[in-house]
Amino acid sequence: MKEWIKKYTVYIVIAMMYYCIPLYLVKDTGSGIFLLLMVIPIFVFLISLVFAIKNGFRWYFSIVLGLLWIPNLFLLNDSATIYILMYSGISFIGQFVGIVLKNKVKK
Repeated sequence: MKEWIKKYTVYIVIAMMYYCIPLYLVKDTGSGIFLLLMVIPIFVFLISLVFAIKNGFRWYFSIVLGLLWIPNLFLLNDSATIYILMYSGISFIGQFVGIVLKNKVKK
Protein backbone atom coordinates (compact mmCIF):
# COMPACT_ATOMS: atom_id res chain seq x y z
CA MET A 1 0.00 0.00 0.00
CA LYS A 2 2.84 2.43 0.80
CA GLU A 3 4.33 1.73 -2.61
CA TRP A 4 1.03 2.65 -4.28
CA ILE A 5 0.68 5.87 -2.29
CA LYS A 6 4.27 6.88 -3.04
CA LYS A 7 3.83 6.16 -6.74
CA TYR A 8 0.53 7.99 -7.23
CA THR A 9 0.86 10.90 -4.80
CA VAL A 10 1.87 13.34 -7.52
CA TYR A 11 -1.18 12.45 -9.62
CA ILE A 12 -3.48 12.83 -6.63
CA VAL A 13 -2.00 16.25 -5.83
CA ILE A 14 -2.43 17.41 -9.43
CA ALA A 15 -5.99 16.10 -9.61
CA MET A 16 -6.92 17.83 -6.35
CA MET A 17 -5.42 21.07 -7.64
CA TYR A 18 -7.17 20.77 -11.01
CA TYR A 19 -10.57 20.12 -9.50
CA CYS A 20 -10.50 22.27 -6.35
CA ILE A 21 -8.98 25.48 -7.70
CA PRO A 22 -11.56 26.12 -10.46
CA LEU A 23 -14.45 24.88 -8.36
CA TYR A 24 -13.79 26.84 -5.17
CA LEU A 25 -11.50 29.74 -6.07
CA VAL A 26 -12.92 31.05 -9.34
CA LYS A 27 -15.31 33.83 -8.37
CA ASP A 28 -15.38 35.90 -11.53
CA THR A 29 -13.80 36.00 -14.98
CA GLY A 30 -10.67 37.81 -13.82
CA SER A 31 -9.90 35.36 -11.06
CA GLY A 32 -10.62 32.46 -13.41
CA ILE A 33 -8.23 33.74 -16.03
CA PHE A 34 -5.54 34.40 -13.43
CA LEU A 35 -5.87 30.94 -11.88
CA LEU A 36 -6.13 28.99 -15.13
CA LEU A 37 -3.39 30.88 -16.98
CA MET A 38 -0.95 31.70 -14.18
CA VAL A 39 -1.37 29.74 -10.95
CA ILE A 40 -2.12 26.24 -12.25
CA PRO A 41 0.61 26.36 -14.95
CA ILE A 42 3.19 27.43 -12.35
CA PHE A 43 2.18 24.52 -10.11
CA VAL A 44 2.26 22.10 -13.07
CA PHE A 45 5.73 23.34 -14.05
CA LEU A 46 7.12 23.05 -10.52
CA ILE A 47 5.60 19.63 -9.87
CA SER A 48 6.91 18.35 -13.23
CA LEU A 49 10.35 19.76 -12.49
CA VAL A 50 10.53 18.03 -9.10
CA PHE A 51 9.11 14.81 -10.58
CA ALA A 52 11.81 14.76 -13.28
CA ILE A 53 14.58 15.43 -10.77
CA LYS A 54 13.41 12.53 -8.61
CA ASN A 55 12.28 10.04 -11.28
CA GLY A 56 13.87 11.10 -14.56
CA PHE A 57 11.95 12.00 -17.70
CA ARG A 58 8.72 10.04 -18.11
CA TRP A 59 6.84 10.92 -21.30
CA TYR A 60 3.58 9.48 -19.99
CA PHE A 61 3.64 11.76 -16.94
CA SER A 62 2.90 14.87 -19.02
CA ILE A 63 0.19 13.10 -20.99
CA VAL A 64 -1.53 11.88 -17.81
CA LEU A 65 -1.33 15.41 -16.40
CA GLY A 66 -3.15 16.70 -19.45
CA LEU A 67 -5.74 13.93 -19.39
CA LEU A 68 -6.51 14.62 -15.73
CA TRP A 69 -7.98 17.92 -16.91
CA ILE A 70 -10.77 16.20 -18.90
CA PRO A 71 -13.32 16.01 -16.03
CA ASN A 72 -13.09 19.81 -15.75
CA LEU A 73 -14.63 20.10 -19.20
CA PHE A 74 -17.94 19.17 -17.59
CA LEU A 75 -17.48 21.75 -14.81
CA LEU A 76 -16.28 24.59 -17.03
CA ASN A 77 -17.11 24.23 -20.74
CA ASP A 78 -15.70 22.86 -23.98
CA SER A 79 -13.49 25.90 -24.47
CA ALA A 80 -11.35 24.59 -21.58
CA THR A 81 -10.15 21.77 -23.86
CA ILE A 82 -7.10 23.82 -24.85
CA TYR A 83 -5.82 23.55 -21.27
CA ILE A 84 -5.21 19.82 -21.84
CA LEU A 85 -2.54 20.66 -24.42
CA MET A 86 -1.29 23.68 -22.51
CA TYR A 87 -0.75 21.85 -19.22
CA SER A 88 0.80 18.84 -20.99
CA GLY A 89 3.21 21.15 -22.82
CA ILE A 90 4.13 22.99 -19.64
CA SER A 91 4.71 19.64 -17.96
CA PHE A 92 7.05 18.52 -20.77
CA ILE A 93 8.99 21.77 -20.38
CA GLY A 94 9.14 21.33 -16.61
CA GLN A 95 10.44 17.79 -16.99
CA PHE A 96 13.04 18.94 -19.51
CA VAL A 97 14.28 21.66 -17.15
CA GLY A 98 14.30 19.13 -14.31
CA ILE A 99 16.47 16.72 -16.31
CA VAL A 100 18.86 19.52 -17.27
CA LEU A 101 19.16 20.61 -13.63
CA LYS A 102 19.63 17.02 -12.49
CA ASN A 103 22.44 16.48 -15.02
CA LYS A 104 24.13 19.79 -14.10
CA VAL A 105 24.09 18.96 -10.38
CA LYS A 106 25.27 15.42 -11.12
CA LYS A 107 28.40 16.68 -12.93
